Amino acid sequence: MVAALVAVLLVAACAQLIGARGLTAAAPGETSFHTLHVGGRERSFLLHLPPAADSGRRVPLLLSFHGYTENANVNMEMTRLNEVGDRLGFAVAYLNGTGKLRFAGLTWNAATCCGSAERLRVNDVAFARAVVDTLAHALPVDSSRVFATGFSAGGMMSLLLACARRQFIYGAADVAGAMPDTTCATRARMAVLLVRGDEDVELEKDHTEHRHRNNHFYAVSFPGARRFWAAHNGCAPDARVDSTADYVLVSQLGCPPGRDVRELIVRGQGHIWPGGVRVWMFEPRPSPHVDASTIVARFLLDEDATARESMRAAHAGPGRR
Repeated sequence: MVAALVAVLLVAACAQLIGARGLTAAAPGETSFHTLHVGGRERSFLLHLPPAADSGRRVPLLLSFHGYTENANVNMEMTRLNEVGDRLGFAVAYLNGTGKLRFAGLTWNAATCCGSAERLRVNDVAFARAVVDTLAHALPVDSSRVFATGFSAGGMMSLLLACARRQFIYGAADVAGAMPDTTCATRARMAVLLVRGDEDVELEKDHTEHRHRNNHFYAVSFPGARRFWAAHNGCAPDARVDSTADYVLVSQLGCPPGRDVRELIVRGQGHIWPGGVRVWMFEPRPSPHVDASTIVARFLLDEDATARESMRAAHAGPGRR
């Protein structure tokens, strides 16, 4: 417990050392700390721009949400998405949840989970949308190529954004977070990737019965979430299963171009970001064989490219392709 508290305080100190800066000070290849006022609250996030942002063309943006009681710095260290973003040419915004302390014990209102953010009905969807709008206005960020990912409760947030009434993300990758609900406020179809460890057994269970037991937390199992998104996207009910020594990949068949739905189950993995950094000493060790950060990024970028090519071909019409 003492070690965990020390780690939280050190991470908070790192955030304060970065210092709040205006977005005009955000530089390609660097990470900067920024604040916004949304819904009467000061909200904060870390932003990492890739070197590609220096070229003058707009780059994709990945929103990344930390786990329950963690923060943006922990998420950045755990996932190492900065390295992947630099390599593949996308920006990463690591959002901070809310709590009594500025950088510790932060939570999200993922509709059915968790902590003070849910109890106080903090509008985290509005916060995420404000981050996207602000970055797209001030920096070379492409608002038509915005995606979301997250760990645990942060993964729940990524799927919540995918169901937002006014669409502002175009693909979601949930790592070790249950789906908050079985309804969507939008008909928008998008690529969805679900990543979990085979030892993270709670994610195999359907907790939707809790909604009838005066319990605010309820969620859909990972297989149930995959089937939901398959139906939502218009995929076939059947799936292909590919197995290796390191993982099992379940891919829904018959999905529209760029709207694939997949479930990646990492063998020998508990509740952790596969291939990431073990931030807390009590966490399981991340798999050294599966790099979730690269898999998430490539899935979202490749699906987006496929969807765009399909749309171009459809608009071109016969004889013009």
